[in-house]
Amino acid sequence: VSTQSTGSESFKDNNNRKKMLELPSKNYSHFIKKANILNNQTASLFASLLRHVMAVVHLFVQFFVRKIFVHPPPPKDSPKKGKIAVIGSGLSGVSSAAHCLIYGWDVVLFEKENEIGGIWAKVHDASKLQTPAFMYRPHPLVKWNDYFPHKQEILHEITHIWKTYNMEDKTRFNTAVTDIRKTHPEDDKSSLGKWIINGNTEEEFDAVIFCLGQCDKPQLPPFPGEDKIQIPIYHSSELSTGNSLKMNLNVNMSSNQNKKDDNKENKEEGESTEAADLKGKRVMVIGSGASAIEALEYSYNQGASHVDIVARSDKWILPQSLIVLTFVSMCPRFLSFIPEFVIKTWYRIRGAGELIPSHPLNSESPCCNDNFFTHLSTGFMNYKKGKILSFAENGVLFVPMKHPKQDKKDETKDPQEMEKEKKNAQELTADVMIFATGFKPPRIPRINGHVVGEEEKKNKEEEKKEGGKKDQANGDDKNDKNENNDKKKRRKKKQRKNKQNNSKENGANGHSNGEENHSGEEETEETVEKGEDMFPDKYQPPNLYLQTFSVMDPTLLLTNTSFRHAIGTVGHFHIGMYSRLLLMYLEENPTLPPEQERRKWVDQMMNIYPRKGLSFFNYGQLLTWFLHFMCLEDIRRWKWIPFVLFGFTFGKPYDTSSTSAQIKRQ
Repeated sequence: VSTQSTGSESFKDNNNRKKMLELPSKNYSHFIKKANILNNQTASLFASLLRHVMAVVHLFVQFFVRKIFVHPPPPKDSPKKGKIAVIGSGLSGVSSAAHCLIYGWDVVLFEKENEIGGIWAKVHDASKLQTPAFMYRPHPLVKWNDYFPHKQEILHEITHIWKTYNMEDKTRFNTAVTDIRKTHPEDDKSSLGKWIINGNTEEEFDAVIFCLGQCDKPQLPPFPGEDKIQIPIYHSSELSTGNSLKMNLNVNMSSNQNKKDDNKENKEEGESTEAADLKGKRVMVIGSGASAIEALEYSYNQGASHVDIVARSDKWILPQSLIVLTFVSMCPRFLSFIPEFVIKTWYRIRGAGELIPSHPLNSESPCCNDNFFTHLSTGFMNYKKGKILSFAENGVLFVPMKHPKQDKKDETKDPQEMEKEKKNAQELTADVMIFATGFKPPRIPRINGHVVGEEEKKNKEEEKKEGGKKDQANGDDKNDKNENNDKKKRRKKKQRKNKQNNSKENGANGHSNGEENHSGEEETEETVEKGEDMFPDKYQPPNLYLQTFSVMDPTLLLTNTSFRHAIGTVGHFHIGMYSRLLLMYLEENPTLPPEQERRKWVDQMMNIYPRKGLSFFNYGQLLTWFLHFMCLEDIRRWKWIPFVLFGFTFGKPYDTSSTSAQIKRQ
């Protein structure tokens, strides 16, 4: 039946028909959103239940591990096989020192701060481990009560190991190591030699273990317009202290550190320090790594109304599942596409397929969290990928990008493109801003007068080039500069002589003032006397033998110091394995291959992994290296397999006779 109607009536009918057609699609999208929320909540509930079951299993596993693998501390008056210097008293440093003490070696811990704990002493009080405690066992003595231990429990276990093995008198606080030198007996240049630290010739060490970690001082990005911003700004490590950075961020870090020290004193005296007030506020988190995930969880627990995560680079988010993390961390790198496919599928199931990173899984350190996608689906959090141009009064000027990491260098851009970015920029506002930009990596001390690290050497070369250009531009001032340099050299020589005299006077106690320790950092390349370079250009960290040993001298061990990225955790059983490998080499030198073979091994690894090389840590490849090194390369190492891999010895571990002699007697 056809009816005639006016144009206005047919227009109304068409509108009604459109509304009827649009209604199901709206209901359907609303249903999908609810289904995603329910799906995420169910997944979180299942993960929580699984964690509780695994926590009970973990208690039983810890009991048997402590019974089988824990060795008691040696008697204080027992003779020592030698002396080892450990730089850093964090988790890795204390654990490495404990392993050396167990097997009859004397140890001295050098710590530039006034407390032990490393990075765990710097992060905010609400920080906790993002991986299961199963994968965080630096020493068999550790006993975790929580499946994801918090900061205080981790510091308690570090202190427990430190006190159990009587390291109180072996730790030198407020002592920064700035100079390490190798000496050989005059009559025997072929010997392993001894190491001298900070010019103290009265004390010699058989080996040096660097346990500096990956985190030193808080890192802050230099955005323009910091004088405009009016909202409170915090670094993620300062959330529990309530110290706002405010303006002039790069200058304020020193005063902020003083405030942090004052807060520590107030805590010791029993006074309470207020945390950052985030209740009911909109929070902006700058960064996308583990610090950003912690800031997100902290904001949620503190009652924030909304969180915007502004990320310049993508990060893989892995579930906090022991099975998944073990599978990912143990999978060889050439088979990494298998766990990567599984994680991508998990992203899509959680409704976040657009957040899948563009880089491979085994290339950068991932994050571990079960609540990230739940916060995303419920609307509590927005994840914004792009670039920050500058600060604004109540936030930042932000340019959205799909792959912002590819647009990292603004210097190479055309000015017209930069103007377009400014036009497309949008202002993101918040009540509080949190910098979750992590920490700067620590600097390795000079060794034989040489700067260690590719970045450090590049900075030195750039400084020299800039200095050369200035000298050419200001040729008339060369004579004055030479005179000033001569004066500086004379002053530095006097400082070194005074430092050596003071170190000799304090040789019995081994202590030196902080000013004396830091004076080495002021020395220029010209005034430092140089010896053999233990880290040549091609074999700078992380390009080391077995990822931790110097190619030139295996008595230099860099535990958790050389690599930059890892999957799983770096605070696990490998700390003891590397320490015992060093002890094996000290007691029986031929067990380690010659320098030529060590160089060849590094070259092969660089050819196999041309993209990231040895900067990435993976337990699958680590165990492969260890098994190949211990079982296939040299038959003389077979007798050391129980000792290196498990710490088993015949007789008392601290017996002054070598472990090799104990094995032969058995």
